Amino acid sequence: MLKLMKLLGHDRFVVVGHDRGSLTAFRLTMDHPVAVSRLIIVDGRPVLEHLERAAGNLPGTGGTGFFFAQHEKPERAILTDPTA
Repeated sequence: MLKLMKLLGHDRFVVVGHDRGSLTAFRLTMDHPVAVSRLIIVDGRPVLEHLERAAGNLPGTGGTGFFFAQHEKPERAILTDPTA
C-alpha cells in the first residue's frame, strides 16, 4: 500500500481501516509512521480478539473463514470443479 501511494505521488496520507482491514491499516501505520498522517479505525478489534473469534473458522476446522485465502482451491470451487 505504501508503494502504491508513493507511485500515485502521495508521500503522506490518511489510512482508514474497517473490521479486519483495521489490522492492515494499523500495521501500515506502525511500520511507516512518517507516511501516515492520520489513522482511522472503524469497527476494529485487537488482533487477539480477531484470532479468538476465528478459532472455529480456521483452515482445517470446517469453517470458511480463510477458505478464499488458499492458493487455487477457491477458483476451482467457484468454477464448479467437482474435485475441488
